[in-house]
Formats: sequence, C-alpha cells, structure tokens
Amino acid sequence: MEKSHAELQEIGGYFGLDMPNYLNFFEDDFLVQSARAAIRLIVQNSNKNEVYAPAYVCKSVIDALNSTGCNVNIYKLNSEFYPLVDYSQSFSNSVFLYVNYFGLCQRNILRLCESVGKENLLIDNSQALFAENMAKASVYSPRKFVGLPDGGVIKSSTKPRFGELAKDKGSMNRMPYLLKRFSESAKSGYEYFNSARLSLSDSSPLLMSDLTKALMSTLNWCEIKKTRKRNFKIMDDYFSSCNEIELDLNGESALCYPLHISGVNVNEVRNELNRLNVFNPIYWLDAKPLLNDGDFEFQFMAQTLFLPIDQRMDEAQVNYVCNLVSLLIDNHKFD
Repeated sequence: MEKSHAELQEIGGYFGLDMPNYLNFFEDDFLVQSARAAIRLIVQNSNKNEVYAPAYVCKSVIDALNSTGCNVNIYKLNSEFYPLVDYSQSFSNSVFLYVNYFGLCQRNILRLCESVGKENLLIDNSQALFAENMAKASVYSPRKFVGLPDGGVIKSSTKPRFGELAKDKGSMNRMPYLLKRFSESAKSGYEYFNSARLSLSDSSPLLMSDLTKALMSTLNWCEIKKTRKRNFKIMDDYFSSCNEIELDLNGESALCYPLHISGVNVNEVRNELNRLNVFNPIYWLDAKPLLNDGDFEFQFMAQTLFLPIDQRMDEAQVNYVCNLVSLLIDNHKFD
C-alpha cells in the first residue's frame, strides 16, 4: 500500500537543528501544555464538587481551580509545610491538592496519603520534577527545570481517560526567550519570558505540542538529575548549620535550595545577588492576598532565599554562590 505524501519520510532539502535524541523521560505519561492545565483537567474529570488548595501557591493554580466550577477551600500551612485542616472530616467528595514545596515534602505526602486518603490526593510536583507519584495523580512542570517553551505532565496511578483534546499550537511563539538567552543573555530575554508565561494564562487543557515533545527528547534527564542533586548537597553542606527551614533537605528532586534565615535583611541580600547576576525569584508574591502578616507562609516568603542549584552550574560556581551569599548575609544582618 502506497504511503500518502504526509506519511513519506522527508529526505534532503535544507538543514534543521541537529539535536541529540535521548529517551523521553515522560514517554508513558499524559502530556499537556502546562501544569496548571494538568491540574484543571484532573479536577474537571474527578466527578467531585470541591477542592482543597493551599493559600501558598502560584495564583495561576487558584485561577485554574476556579475555572473548574468546583468549590475551592483554601488552607494554610504550619512551619513543617503541613496543611492546617480538620482531618476528622471525610474527603471522599473532595480533591485535596498539595504542593510538594521545592521538592522537599515527600514525608508530608506520605502522611497525607493516610490522613486524606491516597485516592483523594492530587500532588502538585511542579517543583519536584523527579519525584515519584505517591498519590492518585501528580502533575509536573518540566519547564521549571530545563529550557522548554511550555509543557505539563500527569502521572497517574491508573491510566487517565480525558477524552479528545486539541493540540497546543502556541509553542513556536514562546521560543524567543529561549533563543535570546542562548544567543545573548538572560536579561535580554526577560520581556519575551514574561510574554511566554502570560500566554499560558488560559488553563483550558490542550495536548502538548510536537515541538515541546521533540525538545524534551533532546535532554539527558539522568545527567540533569545527578548534577542538580550534587549541587543541592554542596549548598546544604555549606548552609545546613544556619538554615532554619523545617523540611527534610534531601535534594533528590529539589527545584532550588531554600535558605530560610532570620535576623537578616533578606530582601537586600536578594537585590545584591540579582545585581551581581545571581538570579533568585520569590515564591510566590501573588499568594500574598490570601495570607495574613502572622501566617507562617508570609514570614517564610519574606525571610527565604531561593538559591539556584541547576544543571548549568559546575561545582566552582556553586561554591562561588555559597561564599557570596554568606558574605552578603554577614553584611546585611539586623542590628
């Protein structure tokens, strides 16, 4: 049987990018255009009418949940990042969303599997790319760990059935910030980065684009995981004696190194780091409207540096950041 023109392999012609081809780390998972779309898709198909969600999360997640039509119950956290809710109630008619903060909350997830019920638990692993799915389902955001224009991943304990979805066609338009950083600098690409981020505001679920899937196959995920784990350990060896965070600092899946310190003007330290091209974000300023000054999350946000540990950094760069941060902390202690 003859193949159609669309099915024929293309031979010759102009050259495209010559990229490596590794096994796709997420080949067996359900792939959509963003983690927020993944969360919305799971909740919409849960046949449940209410959701529990943390106040301390990116506003885009709350917006996606509100789009489902479910009643959204907001909860706060204690200093161990464990949800402050009444566990004597039944959660059988609820989806309980919990964020694996910075990829360091596996112990909390195991506790929640018991107290909430694994079948009711949805884990936002957007900050924990290499964490296993320990609940009914987990969502992931690879673009927070590598250079991708978009993408969200669903890992589920059972094969998900979501019906027909259209494919995302916007990935090509989100590429400029990646190319700007590659050819010029991070600063030159920030305008395009923000534009790409805003283009994902609509959480209506779409299948991941072919471009993003192809780019994901060019990445050596095992090496990325190994390097990030090494960098995290270097930072933790350096800062463990002064880090006041109450989490299990195992860097297996960590997004960054959260350095929680009191008695220091953290905002000034952050500004100095940014001025010296050591970029560190704040997670999450847009969560403030759901928080009060006395809440743990509010205080944590104000007194924490979210230091980079990513795979682009060699050991010398990690040690440079450690020494620089230590110097700036000493220079910005409150009297």
